[in-house]
Amino acid sequence: MPRLATCFWAILLVLIAAVFSPAAAYNVVNFGARGDGQTDSTAAFLRAWKAACSSATPAAVSVPRERTWLTVVGGTFDAKGSKFWSCRRGTNNCPVGARSISFQTCSNVVVSGLTSLNSQTIHIGINESSNIKIQNVKIIAPSGSPNTDGIHIASSRGVTITSSTIRTGDDCVSVGPGSMNVYMEKIGCGPGHGISVGSLGNSFNEEGVQNVTVINSVFTKTENGVRVKSWARPSGGYAQNLNFKNLIMRNVANPIIIDQQYCPDYSCPHQSSGVRVSQVTYKKHKGHVIDTGGDDVPVQSEQSMQWDQTAGYQADLCGYFEKANSFIL
Repeated sequence: MPRLATCFWAILLVLIAAVFSPAAAYNVVNFGARGDGQTDSTAAFLRAWKAACSSATPAAVSVPRERTWLTVVGGTFDAKGSKFWSCRRGTNNCPVGARSISFQTCSNVVVSGLTSLNSQTIHIGINESSNIKIQNVKIIAPSGSPNTDGIHIASSRGVTITSSTIRTGDDCVSVGPGSMNVYMEKIGCGPGHGISVGSLGNSFNEEGVQNVTVINSVFTKTENGVRVKSWARPSGGYAQNLNFKNLIMRNVANPIIIDQQYCPDYSCPHQSSGVRVSQVTYKKHKGHVIDTGGDDVPVQSEQSMQWDQTAGYQADLCGYFEKANSFIL
């Protein structure tokens, strides 16, 4: 059944690379879409899509703030981001870059069976939204493509991601500040940077992250498995009640990381992170990781470990990861 969605510029389907001038917006209502929960608006979306693709200037398809039944089923987006990535690698004089799909201030949205290829930046962005369900999606970009997160969540709650394959050059899924009640299951992640909570602590007055679950998922040839990352500067942010269970790691460099000195470039603050990390549970991980010498090391544990920044960790799992130099707290 389609679900009711309330959105402000609810779904932004970026069709042409963003530049410094604003993109032309093709409102689906102007092409005949009706948000009455009964009318099939597929044809209207396709007309808006065709018009945007024919635009001589950067363009986007948009859904305005209205009560709209919104379910996105199937389809393939290919943003053909290789030229943009080449620019990013070679010079700083590049366009801003575009997300392929962005949900802004939405509620009750279902995305099913979608394929997103070669986004310039983030493939699917979810911001200030609630009750978003993403299932059976495929997200693919080369491992060397910069900042091509599969799904980025910020200031949102009630986001569920299931039965999906994500292969990118950055995080498969990243959960940013202000997010809560995020559930992920049956995710095939890799290559990429793994599934991350953060980065956090980019500002002092920052909302926290809580109630994040990742279960029954497989990580293959990723830089990290499950990670919490925060900037090394004062902050009122936090991450709490994070649960990671039944995860398989295949040739993963760092299966478990809590990194409170996150530094992706050379302009890092190098202070002490004020982000409090607590109530983090890891249980039943197995697979193979790569140690510092490049050797394949098997790891497996049925034990549970809990991490709290004040109390420390309980139930010793460090021995399973010490040889691979991959357990960082």
